[in-house]
Amino acid sequence: MRVETRRGAVLVEGYVCATARDSGPIGCGKRAFVEQIAPGAFAAALERNPSPALMACHRDMVPAERMELREDSIGLYAAALVTCPEVRARAEKGLLRGWSFGFIAMRERTERRPKGPPRRIVEEMELLEISIIDERSVPAYSGTSIKAEVRALAEAAPPPVLKCGGCGRGAPGEEWQRRLEKLKGDGK
Repeated sequence: MRVETRRGAVLVEGYVCATARDSGPIGCGKRAFVEQIAPGAFAAALERNPSPALMACHRDMVPAERMELREDSIGLYAAALVTCPEVRARAEKGLLRGWSFGFIAMRERTERRPKGPPRRIVEEMELLEISIIDERSVPAYSGTSIKAEVRALAEAAPPPVLKCGGCGRGAPGEEWQRRLEKLKGDGK
């Protein structure tokens, strides 16, 4: 992930998730599994919802001047010009760690493996949101790590946590609930 400040905004770009690659372990004990997103799943999800929410740590809406999302031969690529001062402050301190994403699996299958936990392969999904993750969280997919190239501007000290309360556009729970209701209404 590349992070660069410019004109009062932050350009954040890189791969949110590489397809056909295992995540880190999700869950614990007998319920643990690894996950893969099948090639094409992001592209199909973006056809249905070309503008998933941009969030901070799956909690707060983040305004962006522009956002590009696309699936290519590697996986889901994102570039966002973020105008949230709190995100910019965290970027200038080198505290952004990577990307994550929120989704509802619409079609999946499970593979048993001779060693390790089972593998869940998500073949079709509803992509709800893309999140910028800071140092307090660990993305499930290791390919989202940051290489920060920050050109800091002289501004006030950053806040202690990544929140966009002052520039948010609504609670994330409302967005998830709206999309979940839409899926239920479609009978999917």
